[in-house]
Amino acid sequence: MFWAARHRQWGRGLGLAVFGVAMAAWIVLSVMPALSGALSHPMAQEGDAVTSRYGWVAEHPERIAPTLVSRESWQYGLLLAGPFLAVPLLAPFAVLPGIADLGINLLSANPIQRSVFSYHSLTIVPVLALAAAIGAQRLRKTKLTPARLAVAMLAATLAFSWYFFPYPLPGSADPWKLRTWTFSRPAPVKDITALLGDAPVSAQVNIGSYFSGRAIITPFPHVSEDTRFIVVNLANLLQKPSQAPFGLPYGLPNEEYIEHVEYYLRSKKWGVALWQDPWLVFERGGEDKAEKSAVRGVVLALKLQLLPEESVPNPDDNETMDEAP
Repeated sequence: MFWAARHRQWGRGLGLAVFGVAMAAWIVLSVMPALSGALSHPMAQEGDAVTSRYGWVAEHPERIAPTLVSRESWQYGLLLAGPFLAVPLLAPFAVLPGIADLGINLLSANPIQRSVFSYHSLTIVPVLALAAAIGAQRLRKTKLTPARLAVAMLAATLAFSWYFFPYPLPGSADPWKLRTWTFSRPAPVKDITALLGDAPVSAQVNIGSYFSGRAIITPFPHVSEDTRFIVVNLANLLQKPSQAPFGLPYGLPNEEYIEHVEYYLRSKKWGVALWQDPWLVFERGGEDKAEKSAVRGVVLALKLQLLPEESVPNPDDNETMDEAP
């Protein structure tokens, strides 16, 4: 339609628009679900912000407009236009081709897509660069000649690059928190590693890197028939956001995380092989080598911190479950 409005070729413009919509629908509704092995693409289903990013759009359409004009959306747009000194806004028609990708990022439940640190914005940058070139031409009769604008944009780009560089440069944002990294492993990790050996493991996502040097490892709560050990860390990650993955602190909704931990505490098929607060290791078919009551107390304390009070059941429920939640 942009082509039609620009060149007054309505037949060709409408044809291209219909073809684009048809191809997008075919890819999203047919190709991607077929390749993912599901009846519909997981990003459009109900779920967390890792797998389902747009399911909320159909469930809560009234939230679309507020989301698009939210403070977070404005900040994201300003960060994208900042290196170009907002000159692309002088050529709004040239910016329109990037609206689709911008909308996809703004409506995603996963906040990483609205971060200048991720690759999701790469398709928008060429559009802004072209719009900036057109906008610069419209300033030729002012003191801001294209040459001066180019120098100013270069300086702005270098400043933005320095501040958002993925390394702790002096005065930078240090987005990946590299200053907080430590190359020494916590003492419990050494004990757990010795206990696990080369056995298949299911590990909580934010600690999986400690135990990934093995043939089989899956993210908790995914447990296969081969899994012998489960490793979790019951620390409150909401108080330590730098240690949590994007979107979901424990890699799944807090309530589901608590439910799975409680299930393995109740299950007679899994024993507590190691407990060094907040580190917890379950072993399939193993005997309890620590008092489960102590572990349950920590789980209850974590539950009270993470979940609404009305969703916290009786912690003394010792019913054994045959299947994981």
